[in-house]
Amino acid sequence: MMSFNNIKILRCIVVNLVYLFIGGVDMKYTKSSHKRDFQLFGVFGFIENGDRGKAGTNAMNELWEIIQKNELSHKGINHWAYLSDDKLFVGVELSNLNNLNGQLEQLDISFNQYVSYLHVGPYHHLPLLHKQLISEIYSSKEEIKYPVIEVFGDWNDDESKLETELIYPI
Repeated sequence: MMSFNNIKILRCIVVNLVYLFIGGVDMKYTKSSHKRDFQLFGVFGFIENGDRGKAGTNAMNELWEIIQKNELSHKGINHWAYLSDDKLFVGVELSNLNNLNGQLEQLDISFNQYVSYLHVGPYHHLPLLHKQLISEIYSSKEEIKYPVIEVFGDWNDDESKLETELIYPI
């Protein structure tokens, strides 16, 4: 008998194979020259063995422990910034800087030109969507810069309604 965890893993494999077989999804991404700024407060992590999900989740757990312990007022939206050299920054925008006490690092990010794609659906689709978006950006003769950001919308127990914006500076 298969465990619930094994069923979830098998489902992810089947979904990813279907995406590969049909050539991914029709990505309706947006290219923008509208300036976009983020002032994030959070923690740095390191991506080991290419496992972005594990590194991001570990950093996010650390971040939210600090936020809750210090009762920091925030906007509630998680941002994962992929830096060069397998570095990761996980942060949030704070509503005010009271009670910060230097426990979180600050990362200011500004984009003048970027490509963005809004994914609605399970998080386990993100690795393939990143690969497809990178391919689309390179095929349009653009150069990707860092950091690349994922902006996670509000949590929903129905994973088909989860929103994640992928932002690639060009």
